[in-house]
Order: sequence, then structure tokens, then C-alpha cells
Amino acid sequence: MKLKPLLNSFVVLVSLLALVLALPGGVLRAAESVEPVDYAAKIAPIFEARCVDCHAGDDADGEFSLETYELLLKGGKEGKAIEPGKAEESLMVKFLEGRSGKEGKNKFMPPGKKEHCTPEEIAVIRQWIDGGAKPPAVQEKPLDVLAKLPKIAPKADHKKAVQALAFSPEAKVIAVGSYAQVQLLDAATRQPVRMLEGVEGKVNALQFSKDGMMLFAGAGDAGIGGIAYQWRVADGSLVRKFEGHKDAVYGLALSPDGEMLATGSYDQKIKFWKVADGSEIRTLNGHNGGVFWAEFPAGWEGAGERERGPHGEAVGSGDGQAAGYTFATAEGTDDGGLCARWEDGGGGRGG
Repeated sequence: MKLKPLLNSFVVLVSLLALVLALPGGVLRAAESVEPVDYAAKIAPIFEARCVDCHAGDDADGEFSLETYELLLKGGKEGKAIEPGKAEESLMVKFLEGRSGKEGKNKFMPPGKKEHCTPEEIAVIRQWIDGGAKPPAVQEKPLDVLAKLPKIAPKADHKKAVQALAFSPEAKVIAVGSYAQVQLLDAATRQPVRMLEGVEGKVNALQFSKDGMMLFAGAGDAGIGGIAYQWRVADGSLVRKFEGHKDAVYGLALSPDGEMLATGSYDQKIKFWKVADGSEIRTLNGHNGGVFWAEFPAGWEGAGERERGPHGEAVGSGDGQAAGYTFATAEGTDDGGLCARWEDGGGGRGG
């Protein structure tokens, strides 16, 4: 008589076991079905939109760069930014949520009046960290990503807006910069002289050499890279390209002696180049916005004894290198304006 309840219990146990065997993994399978967060598709775009203006390059704020996954893991001056598997304890999440322990504009990141991450963006970052902060499956270059986008042919010829102008009284030529090209016009008749083509992206800045023999242009594709070009005005032949910026070039300046070219980019850097061979002399860091304008002071001399500018500032060096002079630039600000400043070759600045 006592065997019947025992038999019923055995039947129930066997039924449960059969159910588990029919669905291997049980609850674990349900957990595994959650789609992992892809760093390249979900996380990197948030950092690109919110963070890399300040946290990128050799002069990243707080010595913390978000340009690559490896630099993100490395952290910065405050320490490790993320604890894989522990979003709640990660310093990055604390800053994003305003739990950094700091006050004022640095309580949140991005700081000040900059737009903060949305709750949805923070949730995705949390999910990624809690999932182990896995690296991107494949490290893709911007050009590789663009190559995958669908090609949409325009239905009509697109208008090429004028982006930059320059005039040379010596060559009696006007240079007109637009998308992917520069047109040279006869200054007297306004008639086309020749077209300089093959430029990458928009032409944002133009400058003739003092003697009118050379034309320089700053151009590039936003978010991909910046290039400066040098052509001979007489025949339109390309002399060389100056490549190295990680975003479009907007500021361009040629030293009065024609020996040095300065380029300012949206990558927040200023680069100095030797015109004679195209070699890079040095890079100035420290800007917190894109550099849209650049100019050498009128009293600058690249060679000979140290010279003084109109206000007594040092504007030249004996070896002609980018050190010991002052240099005017303008960068973008948080409120959409421009901030002008003087840079010196040692990295110092003044407003």
C-alpha cells in the first residue's frame, strides 16, 4: 500500500528530468540567448559622439584616450575606467551618471554644458561592461566602414559650393576652392585658367606663396583624415601632399619666408611641415576644439637671428624649427563660437 505514493513521486521526478533533458541548458540557455553588445556597432559610436573631442590623441584630457579599445582599457590619470563584469563599480559609469564624487562641471562626463549621455546610452554601456567589456570582433578603419555603405548616385549634377578663396597679385590669379577641386581664374577677366582636381573632400583653406608661384590648400573628409596640397601655379602640377591629420584640415598658414607650412585640423592639432621636402617638423596639442584658422605673425622669420614681433614676443628661432615663436590660431568652443589664442613653439598659450 505504501508503494503507490513512492511510485507517483518517482514518475514526477522522471518527468521533470525528461523535461530538463529535452531542453539542455535550462535557465542558462535563456541567459545565453541575450544578444551580446557589439563594441564596434553600439559602444564606439557613443564614444565618438560624446567623448573623443576631449579624450583622444596625445593630449587627451586626464591622459585618458577613447580612440581605441586598447587605450580605453588602459585608463588614465584617475585609474582604470572600466571593471569588466562590474558596471556599477566602473569609474566611467560613475562619471556618466554623476556619481564621480567631484563637484562642479566635472561631476558629469561629458562636462559642463556639453550634452550628457542619454539613459539609453548609459544602459547599453552598462550592459557591455557587465557582459565582460568584450573587444570588437574586427578592428575596422573608417575607410573600410565607408566602403560598405551603399553607393547612391545623384539624379542631377550637384552644385559645388565655394568653400575658400585666395588671390595672388603677383600671379594675377584667383583660386576658388570647392568640393574635390580648385579652379584658377584670371584675375582681370574672371575666365578659367585651369582646374586642379583629385582633392580629397572639401577644400577649406587656400593660400598663395608670396611670389605667387605656389598654391597651398587645406582639405579632407570629416572624421576620416585631412590633407594639405601644394601645386605650381604656372602649370597646375602637384608638387606634394602633406598627410598626417586624422580629420579635415580647416586652418592653413604659410610662413612669410615660404619655408614652413602650418595646418590646423578638426582633430584639435596643429602640424608644422617643411615645405622643401614635405617632412613634418612637429605637432602642437592642447586644443579642446577643432582648429579653424591659423596665421604666422607678420614679423616672423624662420632663419637667422631671433626676431621680435610687434609686441616684443619671440617669433623666430635660429634653426628655423617650430620652437621659440608665437603662432595665432582659432578653435571652436562649446557654445559654437571661436576662441583666438597665441601658441608658442614650446606648447604654451595665451588667450
